[in-house]
Amino acid sequence: MSSIHLQQYFANPAAYVGWKTKLSGKLQSQKNQNDGSVIYTIEFDSALSQASTDQPIQIVVERSNPYKDELITYLGNKKVLEFECEILPKTSNIHKFRLIKTQWDRDLYHSNVPIIQGQPQPPVIPWNQQPQPAQDVYSQLITTQEQLRQTQEQLKVSEQRVKIAEQQRREIQEQLWAKDAENKLLKEENDRLKSAQNLNSSFFQQPAIQYPFLDRAIIPASAPIPLQNQTTILAQIVPKLNLPVGDTTSRIEETSFIHSSDNNYSCAITVDPIIREGIVRCELVFKRNNYSHEPVSFGIAESSCIFNKGQTPEKGKANGHETVRYSSKGNLSHIIKGFSYVEVNMSTIPRTAVFFVEGVEQPNYVFNIPSAVRVFAYIHDINSSFQITKFEKLSSPSARGVPGSQGWEWGKEWIQ
Repeated sequence: MSSIHLQQYFANPAAYVGWKTKLSGKLQSQKNQNDGSVIYTIEFDSALSQASTDQPIQIVVERSNPYKDELITYLGNKKVLEFECEILPKTSNIHKFRLIKTQWDRDLYHSNVPIIQGQPQPPVIPWNQQPQPAQDVYSQLITTQEQLRQTQEQLKVSEQRVKIAEQQRREIQEQLWAKDAENKLLKEENDRLKSAQNLNSSFFQQPAIQYPFLDRAIIPASAPIPLQNQTTILAQIVPKLNLPVGDTTSRIEETSFIHSSDNNYSCAITVDPIIREGIVRCELVFKRNNYSHEPVSFGIAESSCIFNKGQTPEKGKANGHETVRYSSKGNLSHIIKGFSYVEVNMSTIPRTAVFFVEGVEQPNYVFNIPSAVRVFAYIHDINSSFQITKFEKLSSPSARGVPGSQGWEWGKEWIQ
C-alpha cells in the first residue's frame, strides 16, 4: 500500500483513495455501527500532523482491529494520539479513514498492544520534502487529462446551445415578420369590408325601436339585415374546465365534463381562460341520458364567479356575482339540442354576448356585459355530460342580427 503525506491528500482527496497516511488528534466522539465497528470523530491537531483542513475527520475502527478496545479509554481525553490509516472515499465533505494502527509515544505513554520487533517505524518526513512517486505523477496526469476532456466537452455543449439559441432567434424573427405581414393584410381587408358595409348600411339599415321601460331594443321583423364582414378564425384556444368547489365524484376528461353516476347534484362548471378582449366563440355539445327531463343551460358569468357543488346559476346570481344563460327551460329559453355556442364580443361598445343553437342565431342577446367574463355550462342529471368542441378567437363577429332581436342589458331587471 503506497504512502502519502496528509497535506497532499487534502489537496486532491479523490486521487489517493486506498493509500496510507498518518494524522494526529484527540478522540472527540464515537458512533457504534451494527457490524461491530466504531466511527470516531477526531479533533484534528494540524501542528503535529503538518497539514491543515477546515472539514471534519472521521476514523473507522473495524471490529477485528486489535486497537479497538484500547481506543475507548481515550474517548474525550486530552491526550493527542497518532494514527496510521488507510484513506477512504470522502463523503458529504467529511474526510474518512480506516485505522491500521496507532503510535502512542507522546506524553510518555506506550500502547499495551505488542509491536512486531524488527520493524521500526520510519520517521515522519514533512510532506513538502517527500519525493513524489512516479505513480502519483501518473495519477495527477490522468486527472489533469480527464479535467481537460470534461472542459472541452462542456465547451462543445455551450457552443451547441449558442447555435440552437441563435437558430431559435432567427425562427422567432421570421414568425414575427410573417405575423406583421398577415396583420397588415387583415387590416387592409377589414378596411375594405368596412367601406362596403357602410355603403350598404346607408341604403338598408333601419333604426331600432327603443323601449326604455324594458331596457332593451327591438329590431322590426321587416328590417333588412346589413351585410357583415366575413368571419375568420384567428386562433384556436385550449379550454380548461373547472369542477365546482367540493365536487369529488364528477370528472373532467380533456374538454368534456361527466356528471357523477352516484347522484343528481346540480353542477355549474366554469371554463378558462377568462375572456377580456377580442371576439371569442365557445361551442358546446350536451349529451343527456334517455330519461332526463331536467334543463341544461350555458352562458357567461363574471370572471370572479365561483360555483359550489349543488349550486345552480338560476336568477342570474351565483355567490353574489351575476350570470346570464340560455336554458332549455326558463328565461331566454329555447330547446337545446345538438351543438350550441355563445359569442362574446369585447371589441364593440357596448360589449355583447350572442347565443346560437345548431348554428342559428337566437333573437335574445345581452349587452353591457362585464369587462372580464367566463363561459359556464350547467347540467343536473346522473351521467349527463357536455363537451367544449370549439373555443376560437375570431376576426369579426359572426352574429348578424335577426328579425325581432331583443337586447337585454346586463345588471338590469328584465321583464319578459
